Amino acid sequence: MQALLTIKQVLKRYSITEPTLWLWRKQGKFPPAIMLGGTLPRWRVEVLDRWEADGCPQMGSASKAPDLEVALEQLAGVQEERDLRDEEREVQNKRRAVADAAAAAAKKEFKRLRAAQDAAFEVMRERAIRARKAFEAGQLGENLFKLYRKAGDAHDRHVSESDFMAGHDEQQVAELRRLMMWPYADDDKPPPAGGKQ
Repeated sequence: MQALLTIKQVLKRYSITEPTLWLWRKQGKFPPAIMLGGTLPRWRVEVLDRWEADGCPQMGSASKAPDLEVALEQLAGVQEERDLRDEEREVQNKRRAVADAAAAAAKKEFKRLRAAQDAAFEVMRERAIRARKAFEAGQLGENLFKLYRKAGDAHDRHVSESDFMAGHDEQQVAELRRLMMWPYADDDKPPPAGGKQ
């Protein structure tokens, strides 16, 4: 795509004012502009360079009907505008694709977190069932049952095993381990399916 200059850039390039620019154009002393969208004047750098290389010749009055070169310039301006719109559309499509990919990744991560949460709740539920069955079967005394529930609550609140152990009877904890009822054992591996309830 060829570079296009705005009015401001043309004025700076030739160190002139805007009235002078349009006066030159009216007098045929300056190359015609191409109109983007029919309203935005732009000058192709290639045309200005060629005009300067030719010694800045007269271009013909702008009030006359446009010649073939001017008509071609206008068509080129239309094509430039279409190219700009196509580029903008491509950028928007890429942004939309990135946003869609981010949304899909966020949705996938949400599902993963939800599945992990559901799995954690399932572990808690199964643990509570084991404890209740053991208590009802007489395998857990009331004190062990209370210790089990406290340990399970501490585990779920991410209290470390060493911190929890600091204030509790190690013999009772050892008994819970023997019965495979120690909640922190879940961090290593799930209790065997044939374990004692």
